[in-house]
Amino acid sequence: MRPLIVIDVQNCYRAVAPILPNVLILIEKAKKKNNPIVVLRCRETPAFLVSTRLDDEVHKDVLSAVAGYDKIVIAEKYTCCGGSEVWSALWELCWQRWEDFPFTLTACGVNTEACVAETVNWLAEVGFEVILTYSHE
Repeated sequence: MRPLIVIDVQNCYRAVAPILPNVLILIEKAKKKNNPIVVLRCRETPAFLVSTRLDDEVHKDVLSAVAGYDKIVIAEKYTCCGGSEVWSALWELCWQRWEDFPFTLTACGVNTEACVAETVNWLAEVGFEVILTYSHE
């Protein structure tokens, strides 16, 4: 089992376009392997990082890719670090396999220097091995 963590792939971020195709590939691979997926949505979007503050929803293509999948949690976070939200979501999705802790996680996302870095660092500090792929500033 290798859960996938998708961090802040939201309509409002300028940096989504370059990574979106690869994020969708990672989602499809996770689904084929029946791996849990946690999608984080930032509710406190810094103005300098966005093209518009009017649409901070998870990107519609990500929502389409995970629609109907039963091993998914979409979690909202109110700080850059979404570590505790990932922890809660993983417990919800994986509690039956918790004896396998620490898991290796795959993470991808937007705003590498802020939200992705803080989330990945927090997860590593609590014992997860995190493989970071497809992130963008």
